[in-house]
Amino acid sequence: MSEIYPYLEAENIAVGYGSHRLIQQFNLIVHPGHTVVILGDNGTGKSSLLRTLAHMQKPLTGQVTLNVDPFLLETTQPFFGELTVVENLTFWHQLFVNSKMPSADIKQQFHLTSLWHMPMSLLSDGQLQRVKLSLLALTTKKLWLVDEPYASLDATNTLRVKSFFQRYCQSGGSIVMTLPKLEQHEAGRIVNLNAANTKNQDKVQ
Repeated sequence: MSEIYPYLEAENIAVGYGSHRLIQQFNLIVHPGHTVVILGDNGTGKSSLLRTLAHMQKPLTGQVTLNVDPFLLETTQPFFGELTVVENLTFWHQLFVNSKMPSADIKQQFHLTSLWHMPMSLLSDGQLQRVKLSLLALTTKKLWLVDEPYASLDATNTLRVKSFFQRYCQSGGSIVMTLPKLEQHEAGRIVNLNAANTKNQDKVQ
């Protein structure tokens, strides 16, 4: 039987800019099918940590090992305001490697049917968030790094996204997400960046 490697492993990393360290001595192991929730107030370095885990920002110390290619969904994911929802999703589909076409399933999953042909510039914050999250459904990546996925969502759409995440993990995908506070009935391991000295001494597996 072949050994199953973790999708991601961070070993004693420090995250920040120059001499300013937001997070230090951070350890994390993410196995297939797992969810990790990183809690932290604004300014604790959640977004910088995700960028570091995605190899988009170099850790100040330590090492991040990726055994799969991740997909990072940031809070500032760019869209073209003059283009419609489906035009934006089609654009991203063409950028992604081995991606899925925007489909009726995506419209239903993220409640986008009535928005499909609307310009992005006319959408509310909650509607924009749903479109942004639908990018995950276009990818075939096995590891998602998602910054504050429930921002601006109402209770109904939050439940839809949680169900979507659960199905993804059941199929062998893994998620590392950030949240400002713990959601009710949130699944997964919890890492709290608000702890003293923002240190995570033990490996989360």
